Amino acid sequence: MRKTPIIQNQYYHIYNRGTEKRKIFLDHNDYQRFLFLLYLCNGTEPVRIGNLSKDPHKIFSHDKGEQLVSIHAYSLMPNHFHLILEAKKGDTSISIFMQKLITAYTMYFNIMNERSGVLFQGKYKSIHAGTDRYIQYLFAYIHANPFSSVTQKGNQFILDIDKVMNFQYSSIKDYRSIERPENAIIDKSFFKDDCVDDESIKKYLELWLTYHSDE
Repeated sequence: MRKTPIIQNQYYHIYNRGTEKRKIFLDHNDYQRFLFLLYLCNGTEPVRIGNLSKDPHKIFSHDKGEQLVSIHAYSLMPNHFHLILEAKKGDTSISIFMQKLITAYTMYFNIMNERSGVLFQGKYKSIHAGTDRYIQYLFAYIHANPFSSVTQKGNQFILDIDKVMNFQYSSIKDYRSIERPENAIIDKSFFKDDCVDDESIKKYLELWLTYHSDE
């Protein structure tokens, strides 16, 4: 039984990494397939990507049925991913979505790389984000994660904000209102009053740095 029970209309930090810390995204096509699946798996209809993959522009407008979850943020890195999800269709909707997502991507990855077996390190992890403050921290943490580092002296966190703001495999560009097909993945309702421009987004990122400096 999962330690963190999933409750409808609550927010959760969902993440997982490759088994044995292996890379799960090897090139642009892998990242793109996962983004396609973030959209297509978020619905009550079965996932059928074969015909759609011939014209990727149609994928993000495909009728996938009733939405299972709201995806409020995501970031993909070579060996793991992070999501902020909100259950929208019952307490099991996140589990259903994640099962569809992990199964579909593992099948794709195994076929493309002539391998078999599990790709991810056990069942995905979930942490309840029960306060607005924590959700705001998660928003910054998830987007900053690919470009943060720690100095050897003093354990000081360093963040390349320019790279964060232009990373194509996260939802940061969607919050910057940059038009792209991937806009269809994200539900910006939680942050719509705060993340209205680049400066407000940078403030979230700077708050993340402040949090770690205090720690």
